[in-house]
Amino acid sequence: MKQITGGCRFCGQFLTFEVPDSFDTEDLNLLSDETVKHCTCNESRDFRAMQSARNSTEDYIDRYFQGSPVAGVAKAAITPVINGDIERITIDAGLGVKLELKTSSKKFIKARYTVTKQTELES
Repeated sequence: MKQITGGCRFCGQFLTFEVPDSFDTEDLNLLSDETVKHCTCNESRDFRAMQSARNSTEDYIDRYFQGSPVAGVAKAAITPVINGDIERITIDAGLGVKLELKTSSKKFIKARYTVTKQTELES
């Protein structure tokens, strides 16, 4: 193991990490990610919260739509919703199944899976 110093991509604060001896310059993105995970600046904390929201939303989408084209469309919409480029998106998967993604009042992403069952009799 050897020690290497990396800077936070948001505030520039330097942190020292132990890395394997095989660590080389191609792993600098990994070092940057590791620095962001441990930095205490507000931007790093916001970034970690956003990543956590993204991961939990992707898991939620996979739970209901794994393998469906809806999953791909919904996952592609996560970033624009988190960034505030899209306020809300509703995907109608047919047969009364809908998925809505929107930002919450706390600036996190909110996902809602809805199944509507309708019955009708005409005689």
